[in-house]
Amino acid sequence: MEAIFETARGLATREGERAAIVVVSATTPEQSNIHFTRVLSRLESSGATLHVVTLTAPGRALFDDNARQRDTLFDRGVRLTGGTRRDVVASQAFPQALTAVAGVLAHQFRVVYARPQALIPPDTFEVTATAPGLIAYGGVARGQPK
Repeated sequence: MEAIFETARGLATREGERAAIVVVSATTPEQSNIHFTRVLSRLESSGATLHVVTLTAPGRALFDDNARQRDTLFDRGVRLTGGTRRDVVASQAFPQALTAVAGVLAHQFRVVYARPQALIPPDTFEVTATAPGLIAYGGVARGQPK
């Protein structure tokens, strides 16, 4: 968690259109003592997208507070930033999961849109694709108003 916090701090000071943090993790005891809300706040202000690949042993979940904090960070972080999360149960699945993350990173597009002037602007908008099976991930581009 501290690594994500420090990386997000570093990315916030750099210029660039896209920033991403890719985390490769195993379900080992979490040693960080930083609260997940501070990390989420830093991650959001950095404009980076969080992608997580986690090795999880079936039936051997850690239930201490630090592990819950890490899992909450991973879950909320990918949702907040428009990233992805992949849980694998065998280390042999890491290459496939990381290839999938690389595919997401390599196939990013900037969607620019305009809307008519309205007294009350919409809260959301929807991007769709005509090809079946496509999934869109996204967030606000770095340096753009939210």
